[in-house]
Amino acid sequence: MNSIKSELADLEADSNEAVRDARFHKGRLVNELFRDTGRAKLPSVLSYLNENFLDLDDFPKFVVFGVQLDVLDGIEVELNKRHIKHIRISGETDVNQRKALVDCFQSDPVCVTAVIRVHLSFILVRL
Repeated sequence: MNSIKSELADLEADSNEAVRDARFHKGRLVNELFRDTGRAKLPSVLSYLNENFLDLDDFPKFVVFGVQLDVLDGIEVELNKRHIKHIRISGETDVNQRKALVDCFQSDPVCVTAVIRVHLSFILVRL
């Protein structure tokens, strides 16, 4: 009887480990799809920004919100390529620097774009 109980316990442990492995694998695949979706959208995002803001002779200040870091990186590359002064605030931005960046966007007429990760959209209250 004890050997059967032990065998059943071993089977249950193996089953739980297989479920954990499957969940981990599923999460990894979802993250990959999320990242790849952002990369696929980037050309359209840049085209929209160029047509509606960056290609204008005199474009207004504007804020770009994004979720995927690859998309925010691509937007920032485009802004740098065009020598457009901007700020970027994402989770990697030092908490102590965020206020200075917001102040720069608000007060510097040359700083015309803010690129902000949606997860930090509470900063919009300050913009």
